[in-house]
Amino acid sequence: MGEYHGDFNSWADVREQFEPEWKNYSGELRWGRRQAVPPVEPEAVLYAEYEAEGYEGSAIVIYRQGDRVFEVTGWHCSCYGLEDQWEPEEYDVPTYLAFAERTKDGYGINDEARAVAAAKLKLLVNG
Repeated sequence: MGEYHGDFNSWADVREQFEPEWKNYSGELRWGRRQAVPPVEPEAVLYAEYEAEGYEGSAIVIYRQGDRVFEVTGWHCSCYGLEDQWEPEEYDVPTYLAFAERTKDGYGINDEARAVAAAKLKLLVNG
């Protein structure tokens, strides 16, 4: 079950944006995968979106694994991207639902993402 938007079309896209492999001109790996984005798509991707225009971009990824919910946000305003920003915030389900309701600020992609994720989470938990 995945919900991908913007420049994210799959979990592979999420991994690529948060953990790019930088190569030098001869194609040799200079540095790469520093953070631990899960290699396999989590149990439920509730919402994942990356909006990039020019050199600026912002992303939010919300997923569920077991009885835990994780949210990762990242942004950039240069020619670099989301690398080194994979730092999931971990919540239990009731706490995440309260957080999603409490953090509405009417700005950016986070409000929509959290509202959609909360609705899907309620469906998953309540059947």
